[in-house]
Amino acid sequence: MPQIINIASDTAQLVHKTFMSDGAAWYYSDATCNHGGGKMSLETTIDTPQFCHYLYYDGEVLSEYLPIASKIIDALEMATQTKYANRMARVKANLIYKDPTYPKGFHHTAHIDSFDEGAETFLYYVNSTNAGTYFFDESGNGVKETVDCVEGSGVLFSSSAYHAGSTPTDALRRVVLNFVFSPKE
Repeated sequence: MPQIINIASDTAQLVHKTFMSDGAAWYYSDATCNHGGGKMSLETTIDTPQFCHYLYYDGEVLSEYLPIASKIIDALEMATQTKYANRMARVKANLIYKDPTYPKGFHHTAHIDSFDEGAETFLYYVNSTNAGTYFFDESGNGVKETVDCVEGSGVLFSSSAYHAGSTPTDALRRVVLNFVFSPKE
């Protein structure tokens, strides 16, 4: 079950200022989900291009913004009383621009973040939009739950859960930080 976690406003403001600024470097991607297995399209799928900013991958720091994003991990650890910093597998920021024609109730490609049993994902919402995150049943077919994209909050869930973002029709862009954590040892 997805768990909503709220982050302290001072941390949320710093992260917002950093990732919503003109200074952050963003890299174009043709789709929201480019990795191999663990993805599926449904009748309500309309995928879109997105921009990514990679902060950390497989033991390598890729961005000067990782220390700022790590403040989210600190807050997550305080909220859950669980260690996450030593389990980082991937941290990236995703940016999707507004499309006022994007149909309500539609979403991007449903996917999982990791096949590793016990891996966890924390999706942090940098800004508020009407582009929520959809969670699907175990087979990836039906929408089981939708989480609103509310600035300063995030959702913690099993990385093997099928989920998908969507495109905002109200705000200029949707920016999220996606943290994937390896299983506990």
